[in-house]
Amino acid sequence: MLLFFGLMACAKEEEVPTVSSEPVVIEGLGSAVPAIAATSESINDPKVPNSSAKDLAAKSALLTEDPELKEKLENIMSNINEPTLDAQSKEQKKEDLQITRSPNTLLMPDPDLREKASYPQKPNKDTTSITVDSNGYAETYYFHDRNSNLYSIISPDPQYKWSKMGGEHIIQASGWLGRVQWNRRAINQCIIEIQIPVKSLTVDPPDLREELGYTSPYDWQIDWIQSNMWSEGQLFAEQHHVITFTATDCTLLKVFPATPKRKKHKKVQIRGDLFIKGVSQRVKTEMIVEDEKLLNMSGQLYFNHTDFDIIPYFNPIFGAANKDLISVQIILKSDESYGLE
Repeated sequence: MLLFFGLMACAKEEEVPTVSSEPVVIEGLGSAVPAIAATSESINDPKVPNSSAKDLAAKSALLTEDPELKEKLENIMSNINEPTLDAQSKEQKKEDLQITRSPNTLLMPDPDLREKASYPQKPNKDTTSITVDSNGYAETYYFHDRNSNLYSIISPDPQYKWSKMGGEHIIQASGWLGRVQWNRRAINQCIIEIQIPVKSLTVDPPDLREELGYTSPYDWQIDWIQSNMWSEGQLFAEQHHVITFTATDCTLLKVFPATPKRKKHKKVQIRGDLFIKGVSQRVKTEMIVEDEKLLNMSGQLYFNHTDFDIIPYFNPIFGAANKDLISVQIILKSDESYGLE
């Protein structure tokens, strides 16, 4: 009996377990772990598989036993294999996310992105279309002393006893030229320019005085007023040759519908710069404008002599003087337009 058990023990020691040399394939991972072939050396000095091999072997065992875990691992691997966004797409998504999350674009850290969010770009084609459809085009009109009229009225100062004896005097501009660029759909885009030669100013023209209902003055008064007007204390014509008015600030105040007696017209406030005797002053006036076909403008402009370093006429001997205030009548009537310049 003892001999029988001894033989059985020897037989067991001689048995060597063999492991298949075929690789172990782990489903879903696409990799393999080669099996370890048993030899006499491996029995005496067994090699332990590395940690990766252990993990893969463990996962393989779990996958075969847990279908739910197997499905999760397959989903993870499929997501890894999906193509990633390129750098430009990632940057665009980042910008969109910042714009969405930021309620105040001024607080955005990126200045370029802040400007992009605050001032979105629109196609140039749409912008041009809106401008043309809504505003149309500006037209240029020319005015001169043959189709229009500019004149001022100098009134006597009632504080002086003998001032009324001289009466009111009219100073009419001749040889002047005016140009107005006007868009009736965009009045605020106006450009008005008028130039008057100082020595072309005429004192008390008979036709205009008669038209306005004034009595004719004596000839000697006209000559004396003319020479005094060009003197150094007045317009100083020898040094300052031109009076100019320029305006680019026009505001629509009111629109009046057409009536049986009058065409449709508008009231417009005009602000501009008046340049006299080397001095420039900001002035404003309200004008009535008819711009349905041609351009007609009329109104009054007020300013003082002293605003432009001009001394109002004063004669202490006769006790006569003129008012500081000057009233300028503006009547502009175009005879044709010249389209957009």
